[in-house]
Amino acid sequence: PKVENERRRYLTPVEAEKLLAALKEKSRDVHDMTLLGLHGGLRFSEIANLTWGDIDLKEGKLTIRNAKSTAGTREVFLTAKARQMLAARQQGKTNELVFQKRGGGKYDRVSHTFWRVVKDLGLNRGVEDRKDKVVFHSTRHSYGTALYNATRDLYVVQRAIGHSQISQTARYSKVQRQTLKDA
Repeated sequence: PKVENERRRYLTPVEAEKLLAALKEKSRDVHDMTLLGLHGGLRFSEIANLTWGDIDLKEGKLTIRNAKSTAGTREVFLTAKARQMLAARQQGKTNELVFQKRGGGKYDRVSHTFWRVVKDLGLNRGVEDRKDKVVFHSTRHSYGTALYNATRDLYVVQRAIGHSQISQTARYSKVQRQTLKDA
């Protein structure tokens, strides 16, 4: 039987800004990684594998290699905030990771700092169903939801997120209550 594992939780713009502000006080890396999730719809693994050679600040884009859904590469266009954040980071060599652990090496999981800040902000307070909890992947859902609500174009969201099937994208495009009311 098919397991119902769709995540329903996304961050509102106000929640996203509160999360980023709190993370900025705790860890630059965790803040910047979360910002890429919120402003580019990137998966954690895509952020962890990002190298300086994948970034083109002049064109304002990232190249995601070995993308999960597209089984190849995809381009991610940067928002002004994401572009500014990357430009402010100490740039390394082409093959160096953008985000490295303190002793060097790749991040293999989301930092405890992220989880502590989510807890401190009460984003999961009183939430029992895991599908409704804020997790790092919620940043990707937030991006997809915001993009859908801005464009009303599921195909654009599909291309931006890098899904091969439109049915995958529908999970990321939460229709806001006001949109239903307006329709």
